[in-house]
Amino acid sequence: MATDVDFWSLYVGGDHDFITELAHNVPTPTEIVSLDHRIEIED
Repeated sequence: MATDVDFWSLYVGGDHDFITELAHNVPTPTEIVSLDHRIEIED
């Protein structure tokens, strides 16, 4: 798990089955990304 104190997101790592199940069972918006995915900076 990783996050930045000034950012709105949280990264959780794990195998595909774990991440898919987690993404479908949390009450917040989720997006499954790969390691090379870059996040857009919002000001």
